[in-house]
Order: sequence, then C-alpha cells, then structure tokens
Amino acid sequence: MIRNTMYRDSVLGLCIDLRGPEGNVFALMGLGDDLAKQLGTLDDWRGAVQAAKLMGCEYMTIVNLFEQFFPVVTLVGKEEIHAIHQDPVEED
Repeated sequence: MIRNTMYRDSVLGLCIDLRGPEGNVFALMGLGDDLAKQLGTLDDWRGAVQAAKLMGCEYMTIVNLFEQFFPVVTLVGKEEIHAIHQDPVEED
C-alpha cells in the first residue's frame, strides 16, 4: 500500500509531485484506490481505470482520470509531464 506520497502545501493544499516516484502510473493508481476507498467511490474509480486500460490508455489518461476523480489534489508538474508525453510534432 502506498503511504506518504502526498504532501500539504500552504497555498495548493494536498499535492502529488508527478515528477517524483509518487507520480508513476502504479503509484497514482494505488493512491487513487486509497482515496476512492475513503470517499466511497472505489468501484467507480476502478471501473474507470479498467475501461482506460482496455482502451490501451497511456500515462496521461491515468493522470487525467486521477485529476477528475480527486480534484482536491493538486498534481504538481503536470504541465512538464504533459509536454514529455505529447506526440512529437511531425515536420514536413
């Protein structure tokens, strides 16, 4: 079970730094399980993750799902991670 992966910022509130080890896909899904269980939405969360997996989701899909399910948690470094995971621009 994942513990101590979130921190509290005085301005942003609860945060996860996606640039660190807690930002990997397995850590996010595990933390999502923990949070969803506390909120009583575990079946919905797991269903959404399972549907995304069946559709061949990528990392950013799980990040976006996490953000939708747990809007109270700020995902620090999302812009940087998004830029890394964007499709490369094709040049003519």
